[in-house]
Amino acid sequence: MKVVNQICRFLAIALGLAALVMFFFPIVTLTGGELTAAQLSFGTKVGFAGTTYDLYVSSYYLFTAILTAFATAMAIVRAFVKKAKGAQVTAFVSALIAGIVMLVIALSPVAKFADTRPLVLDKVADLTYAPIAVIIAVVILALFAISFIGWLVNDYIEVLASKGQKLTIWQKVKKFCREMVAEIKKIVWPAPKAVVRNSVIVLIMCAILGAFIWLVDFLLGLLVNFITTL
Repeated sequence: MKVVNQICRFLAIALGLAALVMFFFPIVTLTGGELTAAQLSFGTKVGFAGTTYDLYVSSYYLFTAILTAFATAMAIVRAFVKKAKGAQVTAFVSALIAGIVMLVIALSPVAKFADTRPLVLDKVADLTYAPIAVIIAVVILALFAISFIGWLVNDYIEVLASKGQKLTIWQKVKKFCREMVAEIKKIVWPAPKAVVRNSVIVLIMCAILGAFIWLVDFLLGLLVNFITTL
C-alpha cells in the first residue's frame, strides 16, 4: 500500500504540471488566426486579419490556472512533507473545483468565457474551442481523482499502523450517520397546540420589542431636533 501511496503522490504532481503546461497550448481557434490559453489568461498581443491587438485578461482562465497551480503545489507539499496531511485534502478539493470550472468552460460557447476584447466578435467568422480545452479539464479531474485515492490509501495505511485503534474514513462516516440517527430519535417533538402557543408568544414579543425600539427612536429623533434648533 505504501508503494501505491507514493505512486498516487507523484502521479498527482505529474498531472498537475501537465495541466499547467497545457494552459499555454492553443485553446481558442479563430478563422485566420489563433489565440492561446496563455494569451487569454494573462493578456498579450495577438495578430488577427493583419492587425495586432492587445487582448484583455480572461478572469475565468486565470482563476482555473491559479487554482490548478495551487492544487499542484499542495500535491508537491504532501509528497515531500510527511506531516502536511491537510495539503492532500486541499489539493483534491482545489483540483475538483478547477476541473469542474474548466469542464463548464470547455462545454460552453467560447464567447461566454474567452475574453477576446478588443476583437469584435461579429467580425470573426469562426470562434471555437480546440480539443485541448476538454483535455485540460480531464487532466485536472484526473488530478482530483488520484489525490483523493491517495488520501484514502494514506488513511488506510494509518489505520493499519494503529492496529485497530483508528477508524477508516468510511467507518467514521458510518459512525457519524449512526450517531446522528440516534440523536434524531431522541428528539421530543412538541404537540401542535404547543407549537401554536409558542409561535404566538414569539410574535407578540417581537411586536412589543419592535414598538419599544420605534418609540425610543422617535423620542431620540425629537430630542435631536430640539437640540439642533437651539
